[in-house]
Parts: sequence; C-alpha cells; structure tokens
Amino acid sequence: MVVDLSKPDEIVSIARFWFKQCQERAKEVLRSLGEDAESLLGLQGSPQCCGLPVYLLAHKCSVIKQAEPVQQNTVAYTLRALALEMGATLLYTDVEDKQSIALFRKALNHDVFGTEPVQVFVTDHKHRTLAISAGCDSEQKLSESSGGASNSFELVDRLKQVCGEKTIEQIDGAASVIEMEQYQESAVDAAREQKDQELVQYRKKCEAQARQEAALLGEKLAQEGNTRKAVAGRRRGSID
Repeated sequence: MVVDLSKPDEIVSIARFWFKQCQERAKEVLRSLGEDAESLLGLQGSPQCCGLPVYLLAHKCSVIKQAEPVQQNTVAYTLRALALEMGATLLYTDVEDKQSIALFRKALNHDVFGTEPVQVFVTDHKHRTLAISAGCDSEQKLSESSGGASNSFELVDRLKQVCGEKTIEQIDGAASVIEMEQYQESAVDAAREQKDQELVQYRKKCEAQARQEAALLGEKLAQEGNTRKAVAGRRRGSID
C-alpha cells in the first residue's frame, strides 16, 4: 500500500482500504490453492494477510519533514501503528532519497527472488528516513516512542485531530478524468498498445501451432491404426 505524506488526511483511509483488498484477494488465492497453499506460498509474510509479504510505503517523506513537529510525530506514530495492525514493513520513500528506494528494492528482491533478507529498524523520523521491517516493531516500543499511545485506533484518532480525515469515498470522488489525463504518457500508451498487439499475434500463432500439432497427431494415430489393421489382416491370412 502506498500513501502520500503530502496528504496526511488521506493516509488512514487509503492504507486500510487497500489492505482490505489485499486480504480479500489473498483469501481467494488460498482457497483456490487448497491443501497446497502452504507449500506453494511458504506463508512467511504478514499473518494478517494470509502469510503474504505486505509493504506500507509512505511516499514523499521530504514533504512531511518540512511539517510542524507535532504533525511529523503524529503521522509517523500512526503509520507505525498501522504497520503493526497489518503485519507490514513500513518504509518512508522519496524520489529525492535514493537510499530509501534502494532499500525498498532490496527488500522486495528478497521476497520475490529469495535474496539476502533485509532487517531494518530506524524509528528516528526527524533526522533519518523511517524504515521498519515487519516483526521488528512492537506496541511496547511504539508506546515508549509516542508517549504512551500504541493502539492504532487511539493514534488514528490523534491524527484525525491534528490533520483531519477524508473517507475513501471522498478521496475517490475527488479523482476526476481531467486529473487522470495529466498523468498520461503517449510513449507509454503507444508501447503498451504495441505489446498488446504482439500478444494477440503470439496467441494466434500458438493456437495455430496447437491446431497443426493436433492434426499431425491425429494423422499419426490414424496411420498407426491402419498399420495395426493391416498387420492383423496379414496374420489372419497366414493362419488360414
């Protein structure tokens, strides 16, 4: 899940909405896998999300570092509470912070390709880039940092008081077609269209090849059947 730190009033709604989508999708996949689920997935990630690795990425951390200390603290503690609630790895990221992107890539490579595991526990959000691997944080550690608050509901309520809160319906309603058009990339759209066409051609080629192979197999089976009949006929003739 990716949240925008320049919009702290949207953080909770977006994070919880998309985590719920992840949970529902994970349950669907597990049901489809049946008894083979554990052996195929390994179930090494978030217990709250059927064992799948979950990341909570708080992007544009350079923006939140310019905010008032109260807002910085409240946002950081609330995100830590949400990450605990989800069993997720929490990472602050920013295009200007190459190290944060490199850390995310390294962590993701471990989950996808089985490379060396990454364990980080950086909670000093004022002077460093927040980065906490799943399983490294705890309610006790969060309580010690936040001055006694460790419950996600308590911290979410505190964030609402400091920054306000938008529901997912309000956020979705603000997204218009005009806003989406400004992010269009003609080169990307053209490349995607070309790849779609190549995929269609590839599928047609595979289907034609499959039909040809099926026809050849049918001819081969027919020839073998005729051969067996001929051999059987010669055997009967020699016996007579």
